[in-house]
Amino acid sequence: MVEHSIHNAAVVGPIPTPGTVLLCMFVKIGGVSGSGKSSTIPLVADYLQRKGYKTEIVKGSALMAAYLGVEEYELQFCSEEERVRARQNVYTDLYKKDREDPKIRLRDGHFAFVKVNGTESVSVSKAHILPGDLSQLKAIFVLDAPADIVSRRRREDKTRSDRTIVDAFDIDVEEFYEREEGRLQALQLGIPFFLVDTSSDRSLRVATVIGSAIEKQVLWKEREIHRYLRESANLGVEKR
Repeated sequence: MVEHSIHNAAVVGPIPTPGTVLLCMFVKIGGVSGSGKSSTIPLVADYLQRKGYKTEIVKGSALMAAYLGVEEYELQFCSEEERVRARQNVYTDLYKKDREDPKIRLRDGHFAFVKVNGTESVSVSKAHILPGDLSQLKAIFVLDAPADIVSRRRREDKTRSDRTIVDAFDIDVEEFYEREEGRLQALQLGIPFFLVDTSSDRSLRVATVIGSAIEKQVLWKEREIHRYLRESANLGVEKR
């Protein structure tokens, strides 16, 4: 696993040619509620589309809720067995679709969530490795901001039912597990992990940094792998 910490800084590196054929490309963008996913991810998609890459946003929680026949906020009340089954079925279908119609798919979701029982905070891991992750998940990003900023964002947004935890200590615990579960999954898969500072509230700037990282590091690596495989295949043909 290669880990990168991004603090509103540009990511440098070689740029692959826009329009490069992509094979099975998922990028997971996590972060606790209030970290900035809803405002940032569409801007990342827009950045990549303007660069000429076919891009789609995949909101895992919405798909899982639809599969289980519940509202998104009700997922926290479903058993872990129900969530695992839904996740496996939803993403099995998505990975199959990805193989048939290659795009950059930005996968929105959490790596962990925290249940608060009285004064006790209990983390529940969501970092389950799925079969398609091994070949099609290419990078993990976790959006991160100080607990007091996340708390302020949650208090200011009254439209979201998943933002009931506003105590800074509980949010600290929630964010700690979110970061560690993201790192763990990236380590298990051997893919890059990016921790992105979103404390500035400058979603466009953050999205540009993430889009640049995907373009210059993740896609470049994939392009080099594909080039190597093509050259190896050509050598095999010549030898025969």
